Amino acid sequence: MPEYHYHVVMETPLGPKCGDLHVQLAGSAVRGTLYILKREEPISGSLTGKGRCRLHGKIVTRMRTLDYTAEGVLDSSHIALAIHEARNTFFVRGTAVPAVKGGESGER
Repeated sequence: MPEYHYHVVMETPLGPKCGDLHVQLAGSAVRGTLYILKREEPISGSLTGKGRCRLHGKIVTRMRTLDYTAEGVLDSSHIALAIHEARNTFFVRGTAVPAVKGGESGER
């Protein structure tokens, strides 16, 4: 079961927000966690072919909870998503963090 860890940046009206995304692939299923805005939330979804994916989750801000659907591409080296929620679309881009022997790299 392939696992990928990415350092990500989400573009927002208040400027870029940094975080981490961890995904596990099982066939066409995708599961993982998105750590952004100092909160970690689960994500799930599927690979839709040729490196494309569709994910679902939520982002919790100080003001509200954003339920979203994200579409984009992911592979072993990078990820690029368009996150669509009720009011906005946010773009998330990230690069893979190489795994370190004995554990994962990329402390928060």
